[in-house]
Amino acid sequence: MYRNISAYLNAPSTRALLGVNHSFDSLPFSSCSVPVNTSFTLSHDQLHTSHLHVAALLERGTRVLVYVGTYD
Repeated sequence: MYRNISAYLNAPSTRALLGVNHSFDSLPFSSCSVPVNTSFTLSHDQLHTSHLHVAALLERGTRVLVYVGTYD
């Protein structure tokens, strides 16, 4: 599955539609960047549950905008 996604996102026609700058033509799409992932880990900025925080905000009447990766 990932091969198909990478092939699609590396296709010149797809890159053109997405407006990828030609200076990045030599850099293939990657679903994960080790340096970026390492930076998140070292800064302790990792995935964590937030439903209790959001629930507390909602209970206080705070307006929130929630992005959910599957639907945004």
